[in-house]
Amino acid sequence: KYIWLQGRQVWTYCHLYRNVERFHTPEILNAAIKGGAFLLSHARVSPGSRKCAFVVRRGGAAVKVQRSMFSECFYVLAMDELWRVTGEERVRESVRERETLERERQR
Repeated sequence: KYIWLQGRQVWTYCHLYRNVERFHTPEILNAAIKGGAFLLSHARVSPGSRKCAFVVRRGGAAVKVQRSMFSECFYVLAMDELWRVTGEERVRESVRERETLERERQR
């Protein structure tokens, strides 16, 4: 599974759920929540790491890690939109932690 694609999918489901009435369904919300849970559990290369894998196996084991921030960008977009839909603090904390780490990296 490509982490960037999983992130894009979660973002898309959440965005549609929030903004398009016909997609405001339990099925769309559930798909977004399940995708977000997968990202929270398996996107990071290691616990506490700011780096996301580029590709993981179905069970979540990292297969490929890139030096670019491609996966991380989609991860943050997905988690931010998922937080807007669910209001779950653990999702928001994941985004805040990543934002803090990125600011530190840019210094």
